[in-house]
Amino acid sequence: MSTPATDALVGEGEAVPREASVTATAGLLGPDEEQWVEVATVKELVRHKKKYVEAGGEQIALFYTGEQVYALYDVCMHKQRSLSKGVIMGGQVICPGHQWMFDVETGWVDEEERCQPTYAVRVEDGAVYVNPVRRILRTDGD
Repeated sequence: MSTPATDALVGEGEAVPREASVTATAGLLGPDEEQWVEVATVKELVRHKKKYVEAGGEQIALFYTGEQVYALYDVCMHKQRSLSKGVIMGGQVICPGHQWMFDVETGWVDEEERCQPTYAVRVEDGAVYVNPVRRILRTDGD
């Protein structure tokens, strides 16, 4: 199944055209149940709206939008600043470095041809779990 590139997630600093398609493979490498790591509670995120966590050796920024929890690679691909120290507003994470705005769901940057890696998130019984494997871009024909 292919989806628009707004669902495309790439490695750190990789440039991918927005027109690329993505083959959905559950969005994960080895979607193994053991990869899910409990990293926070919804209660913590409701209060602060964001949180820095580490899971599986990955630096992850969690963001709560009032409806859903999202996870992005915490180190900004532009100026290597901590996105968890930025601001979330209107579905965008604003980097504290040079105010690049990342879509909280997809990692795409306005006016750029790159995106910040994201992670799969699930919430169960008030606990927030992250799969610490960066999502991988799959273009048609790969």
